[in-house]
Amino acid sequence: MSRRKLWASRLKSLEEGFIGILLLVITFVIFANVVLRYVFQASLSWAEEFARYGVIWVTFIGGSVCVYRGLHITVDIWAHKLSPRIDRWWLICANTVSALSCGAFFWYSLSLVEKSIHTGQKTVALGLPMWLVYGALSVGGP
Repeated sequence: MSRRKLWASRLKSLEEGFIGILLLVITFVIFANVVLRYVFQASLSWAEEFARYGVIWVTFIGGSVCVYRGLHITVDIWAHKLSPRIDRWWLICANTVSALSCGAFFWYSLSLVEKSIHTGQKTVALGLPMWLVYGALSVGGP
């Protein structure tokens, strides 16, 4: 296995592991909050915010997992109607537009992260810097 494929494989495993662990932690925190609220009449003030931001990270990292597994929804009606040669060009054009869109998304998400670093925004309950939340866009979006 080439060095590049080895790194790609490790990155895929890291992404999938991150998603799995984060989903388990979110589930545990929400479950603990429910038990605390209804059994002990107390709750974690930060649980809902943690779950919200955790789901954002899972969504964006999960989107990249769907890309490399080929699980995103596609319009494949053209594949059945067009000749293989024209279909190949159609895919090239569609992938080019997708790459340009991802590039623009990445650029603007980095601008958002930079802006939140400069303004020093923090989350309400957790007190975390907002650039950690917005970082999900830059890391998983493209």
